Amino acid sequence: MKKDVVYLFLVYEIIVVTGDFANSGTDSRVWISLYGRTGITPRIELVNAFPEGIDLFVESKDLSVHGVFARGRSTRFVVQAPCVGPLTLVKITISPTEALHPDWFLERIVVTDTNHPKWTFFFHCASWFSANPEKGRLSRTIHGYREPTADSQGKSN
Repeated sequence: MKKDVVYLFLVYEIIVVTGDFANSGTDSRVWISLYGRTGITPRIELVNAFPEGIDLFVESKDLSVHGVFARGRSTRFVVQAPCVGPLTLVKITISPTEALHPDWFLERIVVTDTNHPKWTFFFHCASWFSANPEKGRLSRTIHGYREPTADSQGKSN
């Protein structure tokens, strides 16, 4: 008899930070896969940003041109995905085929498992994504590290 597999889905907050210099924004489609100690999520397209929290930290320089991945922009996404345990890697892939501005400079990604908000996973990239191999790559796997957030008294947990 075949056993049904039950997946536990979690809510992840993903903050994507685009570089803040000329031509660093993109209108390419962007996907993320989360790699953890117990599995890998399916590829998730980063499209549904929170309307009231899209630009979290900085004033966008060219928002009308590049949308959620505009130059200097920090964009918050909230996604549901299977539980994969503590995160170790993320894989970012772009599809610039229909983009007017296909190249993208990804500064970093910050991922929080909202069920365990005291721990945040940081993925520093500081690299270009591009269909042109001389400029960058279409896909990158980025190693991360876990760092506790501070509590209300400023102490690390």
